[in-house]
Amino acid sequence: PSAPAIQAALRCCSKGGQYAMVRVVWNVLREETALEPSPLPADVRTYNVLMRAVAGNPKRQEGARDVLQAQDEAQALGVTPDENTVKAVMRACDILADAPRALRTLESCASLGIAPDVLVYANAMSACAKAGKVGTALRLLAEMRANGLRPNAFCFNAALVACAKTARLSQAFSILREMDLLYEEGDESAKPTVHSYAAMLRACAVTGDWRTATMLLKRMERSEIQPTAIHYGLAVQACGRGGETRKVWHLLGDMQGRGLQPDKHTFTTALSACAEANQLNRALSLIERMYAIEVQPDVATYNVLLQTCDKLDRFDTIWQLIEAMPKLGVEPNIVNYNTAARSLARANELGRVDALLSTMFERDVPPDVSTYRAIINGTCENG
Repeated sequence: PSAPAIQAALRCCSKGGQYAMVRVVWNVLREETALEPSPLPADVRTYNVLMRAVAGNPKRQEGARDVLQAQDEAQALGVTPDENTVKAVMRACDILADAPRALRTLESCASLGIAPDVLVYANAMSACAKAGKVGTALRLLAEMRANGLRPNAFCFNAALVACAKTARLSQAFSILREMDLLYEEGDESAKPTVHSYAAMLRACAVTGDWRTATMLLKRMERSEIQPTAIHYGLAVQACGRGGETRKVWHLLGDMQGRGLQPDKHTFTTALSACAEANQLNRALSLIERMYAIEVQPDVATYNVLLQTCDKLDRFDTIWQLIEAMPKLGVEPNIVNYNTAARSLARANELGRVDALLSTMFERDVPPDVSTYRAIINGTCENG
């Protein structure tokens, strides 16, 4: 088959979502370019079509890996990348958080005579932010400006994600202000988005800066950007970590009033706030609400509840929870059992401790050194 025929086959398979067939055509391309004595000449157009075809795979990471593999094969055959190649590779690097390859590709643009555009920089920054290369992501933002490119919201959001990873709130606010200013000057592409605020709120959640978190929610509304359950969840985490229990309840009430459903992590944060405030009944009602709206608690959620019971000497409730968890679709893990064992030992409920150990063996979660240490510690606390 000729190169145009292979390109047509790739487009057809990709358009029909037949990614297994894309691989079949890819193998044909491999065979034809290796055919002796008259191999099919490898050209950049064919490999660009191949990269677009594999990138359409709904399994995004698999598709991204295939893009990079296709580029490696093209390079081995001496195919010179063009602007479309660079864009495909950078998108793949972004998806895979492959910062080293993204930076190598960006650096290669000069020798290829390709001027990186805003999207190429945005993908590079995003890959660096995801990989934790915070300084590099921010350096690329400055480099863009130096090269006469105006960053768009995608670029700014990548920088905000980088700031959030290291809780650089002041720097994040500077970026947000710049976005606002550019938007006010008529640059629609720089308008802050839901992703901009999510990045800011993640930084607040990491640091426990509940004041800034609640201020950001209000700022979103003033900017006519409706907060989602994700934004509220991050604000709840900020309030929980900052010890502002009342704000947690206030935000949960706001979510309910807006018809937004908290996720498992938001509920777990709220449960931790209950533990801090010694509000077991409220914690138990939160668990009931989770089941009512079909948000499945996990072992971490239940461990917060068990710790709350331990703090308030509700030993009967601890036993009931351990017994009820499997029936409610959550198999206790070693941490749950250890929490219960320590608490029951502290209450001198040695019969229940013995029953708990038997249950652990029955449920194939055998006690380990940490379990017996928990029992000993609990007994010592009892005196």
